[in-house]
Amino acid sequence: MRSFFFFLFGLLAVGAAVFLLLKNPPPVVVADAPIKDLRPDDYEPGPKLSPEELEELTANPTPPPVEPPAPVVTDPTPDPWTVHKEEDFGRGDPLVIDAPQPQPQPPVPEPQPPVPVPQPPVPAPQPPVPVPQPPVP
Repeated sequence: MRSFFFFLFGLLAVGAAVFLLLKNPPPVVVADAPIKDLRPDDYEPGPKLSPEELEELTANPTPPPVEPPAPVVTDPTPDPWTVHKEEDFGRGDPLVIDAPQPQPQPPVPEPQPPVPVPQPPVPAPQPPVPVPQPPVP
């Protein structure tokens, strides 16, 4: 019975997806668009350069200045209970999380010797009582 409902739900989901795709089809991408329509010069903002300026810039490119990498400082004895916010979020002071404190345990009582339980006295066995037999004729 459960599998029937799963089947119905799946059929409903597929039907809804087909309906939505038929109602709103995705845009069609034309792969054969002319290259001249896709040039970045047509839509990039900014001043246009003359061919002489463009040739001058491409002939002698100036590399961007290279900054030396920042020295890496490592702590020789890292604290396992410290979470550094700088490593996680890029700013702030270290956040110290205390170790969990052990809970005090209740004292364990020492075992006591067993207390003897008084037993009632056992009566002594009684001798059998003779049962009178009727005389045999």
